[in-house]
Amino acid sequence: MKKLRNLYKKKSGKISLHNQKNFYYMMHFYMNSRLPLSESLDLVHEDTSLSCSLDIQDSLKNGERFIDTLIENNLTDEFIKSCLLIGENSSSYPDAFRTIDKYLEQKIRDKNYFLKIISYPLILLFMLMMLILFLVFFIGPSLYGVFTSMNVEPPWSLKFFYGIYAFVSSKKQIILMVLIILMAIFVSG
Repeated sequence: MKKLRNLYKKKSGKISLHNQKNFYYMMHFYMNSRLPLSESLDLVHEDTSLSCSLDIQDSLKNGERFIDTLIENNLTDEFIKSCLLIGENSSSYPDAFRTIDKYLEQKIRDKNYFLKIISYPLILLFMLMMLILFLVFFIGPSLYGVFTSMNVEPPWSLKFFYGIYAFVSSKKQIILMVLIILMAIFVSG
């Protein structure tokens, strides 16, 4: 059973911020209720189904330090390590867990705020790309046809757009395949 959990842990990598926050919040709650560490980990596993809580228990039974097991299970960064060391040295894990919970909550808020900030420029970039595509595929060829039908030299910008249109028209399948691959990479990333 432990090998399966370790295999899953190695494949899954880092635990999400929400799961980390839930882990530390529940550990704070249970440790603040004066439950022993092993019982707290049992209850956390029952509530969250995080397999790392069982791995931590197994490591603690083998004599490893609590902080080392959290590091091994990808539940820490430098600030969290410092808080845990302070909690270990002062024998006050509940306070350390509360501080870590607040830290992770702020980190989640900052991440969400960043995503909100970046969404507006992405929307503008998308609209700009749609405008360029409209110019290249609809306006450019029509105007180029008008200029050539009147035996007038088209301006360089119109020649540029028509050149892009002609290139894309001749390589439709290749460009479509490249776009599909790029979209697959974007979606999977």
